Amino acid sequence: MSLKKSLLMVLFIVLGGTFLYLEIERDRQHFIDETQKELPERLLPKLDPKGMTRVSVIAPKGRYALIHPKDVAKLKNAESPETTWVLADPPGAPLDPEISKKMFSVLDGLVTRNTLSEEDFTEDSDFGLEPPEMTIVFNGKGLPRAVSLGKVHPLSHRRYAQKEEDSRIFLVDPEIFDTLNVPREELRDRH
Repeated sequence: MSLKKSLLMVLFIVLGGTFLYLEIERDRQHFIDETQKELPERLLPKLDPKGMTRVSVIAPKGRYALIHPKDVAKLKNAESPETTWVLADPPGAPLDPEISKKMFSVLDGLVTRNTLSEEDFTEDSDFGLEPPEMTIVFNGKGLPRAVSLGKVHPLSHRRYAQKEEDSRIFLVDPEIFDTLNVPREELRDRH
């Protein structure tokens, strides 16, 4: 075979490979675009942030409870009846406004990204939910509701999550864990 024919053959192989790669990438992007068109399902669809009176968190860096101002009057020695959420301990201690905004933004956006089917469960599946790595309990109108967060999924880097009294396992964005996993001392407004 001549050099010209060899170079031409290599050129066609490279062009064919590039075309095939671009087609696969286009199909992958189309799949991603189509799945993102669907709105993610809220993990707790009946959770009304306006109806919440207390949010309790048990996390690796500690445990704490946030109380809505409507319930501040019930606390003894409340420092401030502010219009923002306060800590239950120390009683009535104001929550840092920036942290509060970030926390409730993440909680309001608590949506499922994937639901694992029974086929995804194996005998030795370890989702980190027994015991959970974090537990969030919401109290208020039509509540309490609890959500357990487990380990990080190795491919998607999302967290396994399970609702109280629900056998299904979901994947949620990792920001919920990262945002709520803070020591109680860092939550208090020091200004």
